[in-house]
Amino acid sequence: MNDPDPFVATAALAEVLHALRIPYVIGGSLASMLHGEWRLTNDVDVAIALTSWQVETLARLLDRAFIVDRESIAEAVREHSSFNAIHRSPWVKMDVYVRKPEGHFAEELKRALKHQVGDDAEQFAFFCTPEDIVLQKLRWYRLGGGASDRQWRDILGVLKRSHDRIDFDYLRTWAGKLGVTDLLQRALVESGSG
Repeated sequence: MNDPDPFVATAALAEVLHALRIPYVIGGSLASMLHGEWRLTNDVDVAIALTSWQVETLARLLDRAFIVDRESIAEAVREHSSFNAIHRSPWVKMDVYVRKPEGHFAEELKRALKHQVGDDAEQFAFFCTPEDIVLQKLRWYRLGGGASDRQWRDILGVLKRSHDRIDFDYLRTWAGKLGVTDLLQRALVESGSG
């Protein structure tokens, strides 16, 4: 079995999503590494805007390089939940979250940054901005009861490394809307950005 390479799997998934014109953004640890500090990860978080009429085609195209369950995809669309797609080689798990393209997710889609993910310049994927990955991580940190040191390190890493590229007005506005202003203020102080 090949060593896990999240960028190879991301390139394969992005190719399918581009072909079907499905809006998406890569978040989670892969996006936080892009804008912050590098760390090992064997999974990739992807948020997509998917409709029920796209399920069959998506399942068929993903099946070429991924292990997927068509019913899990359909259920994720119905319930706005998630499904897994396991890349066959290298073995990387994709956590795919089906979301409505509204609120903060609509902003993430509009602001997503295009980054090369393969050896070929034509292999690219859309990633969260530094601001949006900080907001995602703050929400996950709160949902986890503030217990994840890894989430907190990711937040601080992005704030430190991407400080000169961050739109702090946007960050503060959405932190207020998402109910994480207190956590953002703490992170800004701890990262030296506040």
